[in-house]
Amino acid sequence: MTLHTCFFLLRIQIKEEEINQLLFELKQLKEKNKKYHERNNYLKEEQLGHIRSLLSNLKTQDKELEQKEIVTRDDVEAAMREKWQYFRDQELRSKINEVEHKLLVKQAEKDYWLEYKNVGSREHAKQIKLLENDIHGLKDDLEQMTGQYGKVNTSTYSYVPLSKFCLQRRSEILFSQNAVKHIDKTSHREIEENEWLKEEVEIYRKEVSDLEASAQLLEEENIYMIRSLFNCRLQNLKISGKQGIVNSLMSCVFLKFRRHLFLTQGAGLQVQGEELLSEDLEGLQCRDYAGKQSSSEVPLSCHAIADEQQYSLSLLQLQVYSKLGALGTKLMSVAGRAMPIHEEVREMPSKCQFEEGFDTSKSEGHITYRMIKSIFT
Repeated sequence: MTLHTCFFLLRIQIKEEEINQLLFELKQLKEKNKKYHERNNYLKEEQLGHIRSLLSNLKTQDKELEQKEIVTRDDVEAAMREKWQYFRDQELRSKINEVEHKLLVKQAEKDYWLEYKNVGSREHAKQIKLLENDIHGLKDDLEQMTGQYGKVNTSTYSYVPLSKFCLQRRSEILFSQNAVKHIDKTSHREIEENEWLKEEVEIYRKEVSDLEASAQLLEEENIYMIRSLFNCRLQNLKISGKQGIVNSLMSCVFLKFRRHLFLTQGAGLQVQGEELLSEDLEGLQCRDYAGKQSSSEVPLSCHAIADEQQYSLSLLQLQVYSKLGALGTKLMSVAGRAMPIHEEVREMPSKCQFEEGFDTSKSEGHITYRMIKSIFT
């Protein structure tokens, strides 16, 4: 057998199987169709039975309706009116019952108040009169008691401060006596010197105020003299080739003036004219040397204030310059030294300092003049 015949035989075999399968499916479909036809016939018969029953029910209902009476609209309205009238009568009866109940209650109240007016009011009037008499008696008693208690309070208030003052005075006396009994020798001596120290403190305060006033006057005079000196003499210091020496002169004088003002301010005094003098000096330096100093040069006066060595060097330059002689005119040189404003504080001896030198039991906490000064300064 050739391949072609085998292929055709295979296809024939496949087609036969498909035909058999289709025949089997067709057979099943015929059976299903038969079942469906039988079911449809059964349903038709059942439907016809239901229709017959419905028709019979309709016939019976028609017969019943024919036997009943016909109800018109007027009959319905009449029935509704009767029903509405019935409910209205019930409401009216309930309202009448409520009103009758209220009338009974009001009548009972009326009878009660009439009985009270005829009988109970007289008894209550008697009780009210008795209570008013009791109230008036209580008010009179209260006024008498308040007057008595007020007198007692005033007497006690006047007596309490006196007794309190007496007790305080006695307690102070007893406390001072006990303190004096148990005090040591040094404390006893300090208590005796207390009055003397108060007098010394007052004297010290007066001296300090006088010294402050005199120092302020001296400072004002010094400021005025220094200002006049700079205004009159420093205008002729424009010497060519000697600008460094002139700068050192101005820095020395300015530094001495600053130190002098610092001492016065440390003593607590106010100095007038400081701002004016500083403005004059700065204006003079700017007018004389503005065009001759370079942009990188720092003013010598600022370094002189901060550096003590530069201050001593400027003083030496000033002394050398004063010995050079005059260039046309003899210039005045200024030199000064710092002096203390106040005298050195000395410790004021107490009355019994000589005795305390031989006292071995001297306490380390003895009150001194420096301690008093530190308290009041």
